[in-house]
Amino acid sequence: MASHVAASAFGHCLALVRDEEAAARLAVVAVHRGGRTLGAVLGHARAQALAAVAADPPPPTTLGPGANPTDVAWALAASRPPLELALVDLSARHGLGRAGLGIALLMTPSAAAARVAAVHRTWDGELDPALLAWLGPGDCEGLAEVLRGGAAGDAGDLLSLVPAVSAHTACCPACADRQRAMASVRLLVGGTPLPSPPLEVSVAASGSRLQPPVPPPALQRGRRRPGTRALGVAAAVMAVAGLAGLVTADRRHDGRRRQSLQALTRLPLDAPSLLLAPASLAPTTRHLSLANVSSDTVAWEAAADVPWLEVSPVAGRLAPGARQVLVLKGSPPEGEVHASVRVAGDDGSAAMATVSGTVEHPPDLSAAAEGCTVRADVEDEGEVSLTLHWRVGGVERTEAMSGPADAKSIATLPSGVASLTWWVSAVDGRGNQARTPDVLVSPAC
Repeated sequence: MASHVAASAFGHCLALVRDEEAAARLAVVAVHRGGRTLGAVLGHARAQALAAVAADPPPPTTLGPGANPTDVAWALAASRPPLELALVDLSARHGLGRAGLGIALLMTPSAAAARVAAVHRTWDGELDPALLAWLGPGDCEGLAEVLRGGAAGDAGDLLSLVPAVSAHTACCPACADRQRAMASVRLLVGGTPLPSPPLEVSVAASGSRLQPPVPPPALQRGRRRPGTRALGVAAAVMAVAGLAGLVTADRRHDGRRRQSLQALTRLPLDAPSLLLAPASLAPTTRHLSLANVSSDTVAWEAAADVPWLEVSPVAGRLAPGARQVLVLKGSPPEGEVHASVRVAGDDGSAAMATVSGTVEHPPDLSAAAEGCTVRADVEDEGEVSLTLHWRVGGVERTEAMSGPADAKSIATLPSGVASLTWWVSAVDGRGNQARTPDVLVSPAC
């Protein structure tokens, strides 16, 4: 328990301040004040981290050339107010139920859930179109035209495309379905594993595991509207009472009752049932692992968003804790490849893995000689240069072959040479090469 408290406190602070040294310092304070109750620890971590970023905002998040969907999701999340990121992180990464979330925010459980749900709606509408833009148009020519007009180098570029992408998905059923099926920004952020805490945080958490918690600061301070003071006081009293109840509860209470209460108060949309691994893969990878991490059986369907990629099987059912290997089939086109595999569950959960990388296809080359005439047959996705090579007495000579007619090229070997060795080479526009086996001609052609 102490190790999870330490990882949660450090992970939450790190998500906001994005500096490991500062996050460790803030997490130590949080575990000392929150004691043995995870919700209270995270409430203090939330207050400490939000105060820190208000005083010293972290630098903008940049996207490197090897960024994956989770990297993009965190970069987009960093563009939102820190309080929104704190709410999404608290609701998704730490195993808090409604009661624990209420303690962390010092609100009633229903008010805390409603506050988080409002942020989810905002992120779904304002960040998910940017993630769709990063994933690319798939086979939609209309979205390709939309994306052709804008850059997508960092989170700011992606966010600038949101109005145009949103307008397109509103009238394109295929792209609307893609956006609904993909793992959203909040799910990618919420599905990020907690980091290992530094030693000082683990030591502090271990020393505080028997310490009664101090209620965390309220989520927001400031003037209230007339008539809301009594409601606010009542909410705070209820949250503190819930905290006290958790602290003084009899440890010998019935285990099954606790499990039932946790199941009733868990936030299902923030803990996706399905996970795909690996989350990003090369075009040559042929297998994915689909896991059901929930406590219920989930029926699922899988699909790729590009025509050349197929997933098998395309549907099934997974018992709690079960896994299914998905086989990927297809021949990716040459060049830069961007695709995704998406899995949707009947409980509303979704998972996604991205396929990206550079694909090179050497030309498919064959050649044969009739007398001194060599005919080459080549297939490739672009322009190809063909060269006839021959070697006589250790000296190599070459001749460019004539332009292909119906994918065939012709060149002539020198006649009257007692013995020579010949072969044909092909080079495409991307520099990929192919070569036929050496052929010995003896006697002369």
